[in-house]
Amino acid sequence: MRYLVILVFLVVCIGICFSITAADEFPPWVSAGMTPVTGGYGCGIVGEGQNIFLVRCLYAASSPELYRYSATCGTWRLENTTNEPAGSFRNGTALAWDGTDSLYVLAGARYRDDTSRTLFLQYQVEESRWKMLPDTPFAQGAGNALSWCGYDSSLYAFVGSAKHNEGRSYFVRYNAVAGTWSELPYLWLSTDDGAALAWTGGEYIYALRGEYDEELPNGDFARFHIPSQTWEELPSLPAVGGAGDAGSLLWIGAELTQYKGWIFALSGGTVAETPGSGFYRYNTSVDEWETLKDIPCPVGYYVGNRLAYAAGAIYYWQGSPKSPQWGCKGTGFYKIPLSVNPLQ
Repeated sequence: MRYLVILVFLVVCIGICFSITAADEFPPWVSAGMTPVTGGYGCGIVGEGQNIFLVRCLYAASSPELYRYSATCGTWRLENTTNEPAGSFRNGTALAWDGTDSLYVLAGARYRDDTSRTLFLQYQVEESRWKMLPDTPFAQGAGNALSWCGYDSSLYAFVGSAKHNEGRSYFVRYNAVAGTWSELPYLWLSTDDGAALAWTGGEYIYALRGEYDEELPNGDFARFHIPSQTWEELPSLPAVGGAGDAGSLLWIGAELTQYKGWIFALSGGTVAETPGSGFYRYNTSVDEWETLKDIPCPVGYYVGNRLAYAAGAIYYWQGSPKSPQWGCKGTGFYKIPLSVNPLQ
């Protein structure tokens, strides 16, 4: 019995040491320069092969902006938004790439005044052309999230917030071939600031709920099984301040198969609306979170995804205000060049 206890102790210690070593040895963030703009009340980024796209409207009356970053050249350029009206992107803007030539955008909505905003857009990269798609079936809000899913060539989305649709969000699917929306079963009453979705290459969509309660921190995390249309709650994101503004999920397994068992995450700003620096990864095979080294410049204040992948590296955009409280002038832009070894 004594030897069994010692053996168990050693196994636990080795596991703890390995976990600490793996997190400690994960490559550090290195500067990728600065973005052309700070964050805004409608903003977010998404990776597209060798490029990263950034959308922003500083205010609801501002002209929409779309920037393309070439990960191979390290340069930014302004893309076409000629026919897009002022304030196209608002709180809860969410983006997804379909793996070919199209970016999809949930345009978001303000907490006040925008009680029934349902704008859904497509950007065709090769032609630099915008297209309006069928409206979302429910009002959008700060709890929006969007993910492409290759399992059924569809987009999965959260739309709404705790202050829209009479206090709730909806989980919906857009069939990109048929051009139709459908409502799906849902686990939570509402999502909000920091909500995020990520498809992981198989039958599951993973979800971060976000800051649905303005006082109680939460890291609610779950996954949706596509064939059975059922939800399963998972271990919460281990962020002391909970998930909030700029909370993000990123899966890169389609581009780098050796990383297919991990989801990366930013917790975003805290429930107290203070800057957040938490960076994590989730092991989908054992359902465990691992805390990685903090990001160099904190995120928060503005909602919208801040993580993206392009050309062999994970990127994050600070996208915060310019004020000293946030540092890095709100335009911090960093990357982690990845090794072929998924543990390092």
